[in-house]
Amino acid sequence: MTNKDSHHTCGPIMTMTSTNTQNCSICSITFAELDTPVKCDGCNLVFHTKCTSLSVSELKCLSLKNQLIINEIGERNIRASNLILYNITESNSDNTTDRITHDSNVVSNLIDSIITSGDKNIRPIKLLRLGIRGHDKPRPIKAILSLPADVFEILKSKKKLLSLNPPSNIGISSDRTLNQKNYMKKLREELESRRSSEGGAETN
Repeated sequence: MTNKDSHHTCGPIMTMTSTNTQNCSICSITFAELDTPVKCDGCNLVFHTKCTSLSVSELKCLSLKNQLIINEIGERNIRASNLILYNITESNSDNTTDRITHDSNVVSNLIDSIITSGDKNIRPIKLLRLGIRGHDKPRPIKAILSLPADVFEILKSKKKLLSLNPPSNIGISSDRTLNQKNYMKKLREELESRRSSEGGAETN
């Protein structure tokens, strides 16, 4: 709810926005070219920042929230053409070129084993081992592909790894951002908690 002579009182949820709206819904003054209006998520009206009665710190939080969202979208777009592969044995060679060739051959053969369509020849542009070399467990590989569509094709077919003879223990996942990893972790924890609760209820 708004009043031309008072501050906006609809609700606390607001976001910084860019808008085609010409006038502030409180003061009716036209937005200047460099203004960053504030949009109410409750009534969808748009206001000058000075007309919202929000404090400087609250406005900074809104700007930061918007920037975090923009950064997250940008990072997801960058990672959209990447895959992470696990449990691929590392070459023991001390020669960097030999190690790169080994990984390239293994990954290419792996892709060929699950992408059986003759018209698709998916190959990584670049392969990177993640982490410090020298540990007993093989480091994950980041595979950078040409297109997000190639990533989708591989992820869609990765279940075929289990039907190989012998079944492969290589894992394949998308290249998730930190926010996506935290969200997936939260989902797994919630699922485990529900399973534990259901198991406890069955034994009582």
